[in-house]
Order: sequence, then C-alpha cells, then structure tokens
Amino acid sequence: TRILWGQVLVVSLIAFAAIWAATQWTAWRLGYQLQLGEPWVQVAGLPLYPPPAFFLWWYQFDAYAPKVFVEGAVIASSGGFAAIAIAIGLSVWRAQEAKEAVTYGSARWATAREVRGAGLLGPDGVVLGQFRRAYLRHDGPEHVLCFAPTRSGKGVGLVVPTLLTWPGSAIVHDIRSIWSSRRPTSAAPSRWSGSSSTRSADGSRRSSNTERTHHLSRAVGVHMPRWRFAQARRGRD
Repeated sequence: TRILWGQVLVVSLIAFAAIWAATQWTAWRLGYQLQLGEPWVQVAGLPLYPPPAFFLWWYQFDAYAPKVFVEGAVIASSGGFAAIAIAIGLSVWRAQEAKEAVTYGSARWATAREVRGAGLLGPDGVVLGQFRRAYLRHDGPEHVLCFAPTRSGKGVGLVVPTLLTWPGSAIVHDIRSIWSSRRPTSAAPSRWSGSSSTRSADGSRRSSNTERTHHLSRAVGVHMPRWRFAQARRGRD
C-alpha cells in the first residue's frame, strides 16, 4: 500500500493554517498586547506570531478573556474538521479515478478494445471461444493449451471448430481415435460424419483414407529399422 504523501501534505497544511488563523485572531482580539510576547515577524506592520502560541496563551490568559479563546478554539477546531472532510473527499476521488480495483487481484474479462488489440478477431487460427457474436481465434506462433475436466467440451468447443475451419494442413495426435474413427462410438457417436459432411459442403473433398494417416510409415526402411518403427507406433519409445 502506497502512502499518499500529497494527500497527507494537503491535510496537514489545512490544519496548520487553521491553528495559525486562530493565533492571529486571538492576538487581534487582545489588541496585540505586550503580554503576548514578541511577534515572530512583522509584515507590513502586522505582527505575526508562531502558530502554537495560541495554546500557550489559552493556558495563561483564559481566565481574563474566556470568550476570545473560545472563538479561537472554534477556528482551530474547524480546521481539523475541514481537514477530515477534505481527506475523505480526496479518498473518494481517488477511488473513482481508479476504475479497476486490484485489491484481490488484477485478473478480469477483456474489453472489446483489448480483444481487438490482441488480434483475436481474425478469420483464421485456433478457436478459443466466443466474444459477443464473433469467435476468438489465435493465429500466432505461440502454443495453445486447453486444460479442463473430462467431458467439459474441450473437443466440441475447441478441437472440432478449429479443424473444420483450419485453412491448411494439420497433424492430429489422436490417441484414442475419437476424431478419426469412422464408426460411431460411445465417445464419438457422430463426429466423423459431422466433420466430413461439413468439410464437403465447404468444397473440400475428403475420403475415409485421407482423413487419417500415420506419418511414421514413410520412415520405415529409410530412417529407422522396422523393429524400431514398431516400437514407435506402440508408443513404447
């Protein structure tokens, strides 16, 4: 938490000015008598006394002029109330000035301007979500990681929309064969037919053999022996 030195200075100056005004008022009401002591300085013939002198006079001469010192006390105390009111006003003004409170963290939903500035409203890229009536897409060199519980919509909300609108080639590491299975299963009852029909409607001709492939098959006999390739396919190496 930062100390607001400007606010502290303003409040202190107000309280100081009120005490000094009470001192000068009391001296004027008492006719600048010699019993008040030597003035601090004289400006244009007007004697100026030290601000704390009021409290000393009040202790020494209150019995002689109680009404005068009551008036001075009212002036001094009014400065304290004014300082408190101004401190509260400045605090409220600063609270309104800070539109985004970060007391419990700075995480928040992005604004429309920030979304456009981040380049997430492009026509291509990995589908991340939806902002109003537009899709959020990431089309950059950075990695995208989706971490969520089972059956929370990772596939139908991110994988399928991304693959259906992907403009180029894609390598899909489908361990459970959910997205490349040609037969409906309990995990993917209609994803094969749904994706293939959608891509066909967009003008993409895909057969059952071109939708999935094993790229390591091209490396057999060229870059590794056959037994090594078998281990790689089984995921043991």
